[in-house]
Amino acid sequence: EFFQEYGGRQNKEEHHFFFFLEGIHCVACLWLLEKLSAFNDQIYSSSVDLSTSVILVRYHSELKLSSIASLLLTLGYKPIPLKNNNEGLKLKQQENRREFIRVAIVGACTSNIMFFAIALYSGAFAQWQTLFAWLTFAVSLPAVTYGAMPFYQKAWRDFKIKKMSIDTPLIFAILGGETLSFYRLLQESDQIYFDSVTALIFLVLASRFALNRLQQKTNSLDHLSDYFWQGTLFKWNSEERE
Repeated sequence: EFFQEYGGRQNKEEHHFFFFLEGIHCVACLWLLEKLSAFNDQIYSSSVDLSTSVILVRYHSELKLSSIASLLLTLGYKPIPLKNNNEGLKLKQQENRREFIRVAIVGACTSNIMFFAIALYSGAFAQWQTLFAWLTFAVSLPAVTYGAMPFYQKAWRDFKIKKMSIDTPLIFAILGGETLSFYRLLQESDQIYFDSVTALIFLVLASRFALNRLQQKTNSLDHLSDYFWQGTLFKWNSEERE
């Protein structure tokens, strides 16, 4: 009943099922998800629509859906069964909205830290330096925790499958910079880098968000016709003419 309710397809030996996956951010995710058959012999193939984050899994009829869902969770992607294509589009729009809010929050943190940093770099009075330094630390925390969460999740996902991506050195840079800056802050040193850390997080998040939106548009079938010249082809006397 669950299989049929959520639009699954079946024949004697092969079933098809659609999931919406949270956490698809790049082409590397696409490559990994289309290799599900390497993790389970009863999975015949898997294909992902990057524009909607929907995966189609073709698998043996004896394999349980719960096993496929567990595999996807192990790889770091939350699977949500779909009843129809419109539901997938709505979930993708909600995910895009959440990522936009994340970018906006980190951007606000970065801009506020820059104001404090300018005061510190320009030589604020001694009684204000300590206050501004602690304010930069406090404002950087939402960016380092909530804002950088996709980096931590991706690095952990790669660690579980014994793989390394750009997110691994990125989180070392973020946590290293934040830890070193906090240590210098406790020593009342002016060599703190909270502004650089938050700026790094914002630039990476913003660039990935923009790239994802571009990929979603270019991979959507509704936009493919925009990239081709449209005309009429006539055939006359076995010759092709425009």
